[in-house]
Amino acid sequence: MALELENVVKYIYNDFPAARGYLTHLSLGNLDSSQASTIAFFQWVFMFTESTIDSHIGYKSRIILNSSYYLDLNKFKAAVTHSSNSGHFPKNATIYSPLVHEFAHYLSFIATNNYYRANPRIILKETDFYESYYSALLDFSEGTHSKRMIEEAYNNYKMKTGTRWTLDEFRASISQYAVAKDNTGNYIWDETIAESLHDVYLNGDNAAPASKEVVAVLRKYVEM
Repeated sequence: MALELENVVKYIYNDFPAARGYLTHLSLGNLDSSQASTIAFFQWVFMFTESTIDSHIGYKSRIILNSSYYLDLNKFKAAVTHSSNSGHFPKNATIYSPLVHEFAHYLSFIATNNYYRANPRIILKETDFYESYYSALLDFSEGTHSKRMIEEAYNNYKMKTGTRWTLDEFRASISQYAVAKDNTGNYIWDETIAESLHDVYLNGDNAAPASKEVVAVLRKYVEM
C-alpha cells in the first residue's frame, strides 16, 4: 500500500512540478463518527504555531487518510469498487486513486493562491496573511476560483465542439461526485476539479473530455 501511494505522489509532482514545496505532510488519521464515510481529506490551512514576539504565524497544509479505510483493505476495496461501478467515482477507480482526488484539491489550492499572487508559505508574517493569503483562503473555502476554472474549461470545450451541454451536464459527464453539493444544497465546485484529475489519472486519453479540459486549465494556473 505504501509503495503504491508513493507512486501516486510521484505522479502528482512529476506532472505538476510547480506544486512542490507547499504540502507539509500526508498521514493517517483517526476520524470521528461524523467523518466515518470520508476516505481522505485535504486540509488547506491548519495553524500550528503563533509568535507573539515577531508576529509570525505557522500553517500546515495536509492530507489526512482515514485509518478505518487504509487499515482495512477489504472494506476499502468494497467501497471504492461500489463507488466506481455506480458512477460516483470515475471508472476504473482503485484503492490508491482517491489520493489523486485529494491531491487535486491541493493543486487547486495552489492555483487559487497563484491567482491572488499569494505565497502559501508555511511561516509568514501576520501582515502578509491579511494582505494576500487571507483572500486566497476565503476564495478557496467558497470555491470562487474553482468555479472560474471550471467555467473556463467549459467555454474552451464549447468553442472546440459546439456542444449544447449546460455547465452542469459538462460536469456531470465526469462522475456523480463531480457535481456534489454541501449540506445547504450548494455545489462544491472544487469536487469537479478533484474528480477531473482523478479521471485523467485513471483513464488517460480515455478520460471524459470534460475531465481533460478541466485538468488543462488547472495546470495553467498551477504552473503560472
